[in-house]
Amino acid sequence: MYGQRGIAALLDFCRDIRDVAEPGALLLNYSNPMAMLTWACLKYGGVRTVGLCHGEIHGEMQIAEVLGAKDRKELDVICAGLNHQTWYLSVKKDGVEMKDRLLEGFEKHPEYSVTEKVRIDVLRRFGYYSTESNGHLSEYVSWYRKRPDEIEKWIDLSSWINGETGGYLRECRENRNWFETEYPKLLVEPPKDYEHGERSSEHGSYIIEALETGY
Repeated sequence: MYGQRGIAALLDFCRDIRDVAEPGALLLNYSNPMAMLTWACLKYGGVRTVGLCHGEIHGEMQIAEVLGAKDRKELDVICAGLNHQTWYLSVKKDGVEMKDRLLEGFEKHPEYSVTEKVRIDVLRRFGYYSTESNGHLSEYVSWYRKRPDEIEKWIDLSSWINGETGGYLRECRENRNWFETEYPKLLVEPPKDYEHGERSSEHGSYIIEALETGY
């Protein structure tokens, strides 16, 4: 269902890129279902496309925390899978495989033991931690959401991304309202100066930098 809705929109983007962009333009797709939409753009859109997702980065941050690492850069991680069904196959710290220590770390963590119940249960059963949020994973592994009376056992309502039913829709509506009231205020503020140290960990910015600089 997601794909049927999104592919048509992305192919429209591809048509615009073919019509007006420089040859060889690159489309960075963060839209979901990411793998399916990227595949459609590559096969039918006629545009160079790279699919990207935040989940892998955020999961690495969680793993670094439960393993006692100061930063995710201390980890050597291998992931594989498809969008929203992607797994950390190997997690090494100082050259030592740490994957089998994740379950204990997540079960003892004061926050993640509450907010990531589905991810922890899948880790317990299959031995691999998912890159995706508790809410996203439970959408794609349907037995966690089969009966309304059981959903509450597997989600946390502190944030929509932890599995709140209809939470993403609520979040989008609230953000739309925020945009309508706050964006006009932002327009009259002086431009913000962005320093190099404020850069995020998103892969997209590094891809753009590499394309522009050759490094």
